[in-house]
Amino acid sequence: MSSAGRTTAPHPDPQAGFMHLYLSPHHDDVCFSLGHLARRQGGELINLFTRSDYVAAPLELPNDGRAKIEAVSRIRREEDLRYSLACGLSRHDLGLEEPSLHGIRPFDLRGIEDEVIVLGERLLPFLQERLASAVPAAALYCPIGIGGHRDHVATMMTIRRHFDLIREGCTVFLYEDLPYASHPAVRETGIQRAARIFE
Repeated sequence: MSSAGRTTAPHPDPQAGFMHLYLSPHHDDVCFSLGHLARRQGGELINLFTRSDYVAAPLELPNDGRAKIEAVSRIRREEDLRYSLACGLSRHDLGLEEPSLHGIRPFDLRGIEDEVIVLGERLLPFLQERLASAVPAAALYCPIGIGGHRDHVATMMTIRRHFDLIREGCTVFLYEDLPYASHPAVRETGIQRAARIFE
C-alpha cells in the first residue's frame, strides 16, 4: 500500500483519534483488499457503486431486469452488512449504478471521464462533510485500480482530480485491489497506470 498527500504517521494509530475512511467501489472490495487492516483500525466503510446485477455464483434470480437488480443489490448489501458488523465498521452506500446497468462492460475504460465527473459530484461533498469532523486528522484509503475495472479506476481518478482539496484534511493511501493484484503482470500494469495518473 502506497501513500500520497500530507505526511503524518505512515500507519495511523486508531488510538490517536484518526478517522479512517475506506473507499470500496463495490460491496466486497475493502473486504477482499483491506479486510484485516479495516478490522484492526475500525472506521467508516464507503461503498460507491452499490446498484448491481452481477453475481459470481449461480443463483436463482428474477428474470425481470429491474427485479434482478434489486435482488442482487440486496444480497450484496446484506453480505457487506455482515462484514462491517464483524469488523465494527460504520458503513455508507452512495447508491451509484455499476456501468453494466448502462450497457458498459466492466473493463471498458472508454468515456471514463464522464463516470469520474458523476462520482465526484456524489463523493466529494460526502468526504468534505466527513473530513470536517475529523479530529485531529483522517486517513483515506483508495483503490489503485489494479485490474482495470472501470469503477476502481474511476474511484482512483476521482481522488486524483480532487487531490489538492482532499489532502488538506487527510492523508491518502492507495491500496492494491485484490484479487487482481495477485497476478504479477496485471499488478505491474495497474501500478504503472496509477503512477501516470498521479504524476
